[in-house]
This record gives sequence, structure tokens and C-alpha cells, in this order.
Amino acid sequence: KDISDSSPDTLEYKNGLAISYQNLGGVYQAKGDWDTALENYQQELKISKDISDSSPDTLEYKNGLAISYQNLGGVYQAKGDWDTALENYQEYNRLVKEVSASSPDTLEYKNVLAISYLTLGDLYQAKGDWDLALENYQDSWTIFADLQGVTKGQVLLIAYNLGWTTRRISSIVGNLSPQLQSAISTALPAMRAKAYDSLTPFAEKGLLSDGQLTVYEALSDKEG
Repeated sequence: KDISDSSPDTLEYKNGLAISYQNLGGVYQAKGDWDTALENYQQELKISKDISDSSPDTLEYKNGLAISYQNLGGVYQAKGDWDTALENYQEYNRLVKEVSASSPDTLEYKNVLAISYLTLGDLYQAKGDWDLALENYQDSWTIFADLQGVTKGQVLLIAYNLGWTTRRISSIVGNLSPQLQSAISTALPAMRAKAYDSLTPFAEKGLLSDGQLTVYEALSDKEG
């Protein structure tokens, strides 16, 4: 903070300060001190906005701003404030869409975009907005499937995220509107098979953690 104050126009120092608030927020969040976590994430957001506004074409700063909204969304969700969490997650998604569109060949940004849709899907599911949950899960699944192809199946985390998203979709089928329920039930076997096949090479090499193995085994079941 002292360094940033001594050179307020140096964005690199400001960015470091934002990261320090982000780290503090993460510690308080891990301790379950949601209000103090929120205070630090709000400071992070304030600084990140200033940085991004000062250099709007710098994708690193815009991505940092997106993460600030993601962090706030997580705290509001933990506090049960679904609507405010949704507002922050929507802004997170909007920004990462812009970042990914500005650098479409950067796989990291595509992965973050997929995660943002997955996050929105989880929140809509928690709110009982099943059709919107499905819409976001499908957007997430499509990006993870594309990343799986681009990386030639060599990245375990992408394969796992594809499997996890498939399971999230499977879990809400019974709550969907009849038309969507019929359509997704028809599509799910192929989606499940693709996710299962993506994880199989890692399973055969014994590289899956217990949690990843649970997802993999569930995908082999028609209800998984």
C-alpha cells in the first residue's frame, strides 16, 4: 500500500495492491469471516476498476476486474444473498466474454469463460431457475468440449471439468420444463460418453484423485 501511495500512477503497483486485498479476502473467506472478506474484496474491486479504466485495452487488468466480481459473487452466495451474487457473477461472465473474444487463441481465457458459465449455472440451480441453469451449463460444456479437442485430451483439469459439467446437467434433468427435459435427455448419452472417454486415459494411468474418480465412475452409469 505504501509503495502504491508513493507512486499512484504506476498501474503495476496498484495491481499489486489489488492482489493483496484479494489475498486477504481469500484468507478471511477461508476462515468463514464473510463480512471481512467482503470488505477486502470490495477494496480489490475498487482498485481493479480504477486500473482497468486507466488501461482498458490491457486484458490482464480486465481479467483481474472479472476475478474481483467473481470473488464478490462467491461471498454474497455464501451469505445467501442470491440476487447480489447473481449480479456479480453476471458481470464476471460479461467481462471474461470480452477478454476471451479479444484473445480467442488464449486457452486460459476460454477456460475462465467456461468456468464463469458453470458458476452461473450453479447459482441458477441454487435459486431453482432450472432452465437458466441448463442454458449456462450447456454453454460451459460446449467450451470445455472445444478445449478438450484443442488440447488433444492432454489436460486433466479440462477433462475433469467436462465430466463435472456433464454431471451437473444430469442432476437437473428432472426439474426442467418438459420440452427441455426431452431435448437434453436425448443429448445426454452422447455428452456423457464424450466426458467419460475424455477421462479414461487419465483413469487408466491412475492419475485421477478420489473426487475425479467418483465423477468418472458416475459417468459410466446411465444415470450418472
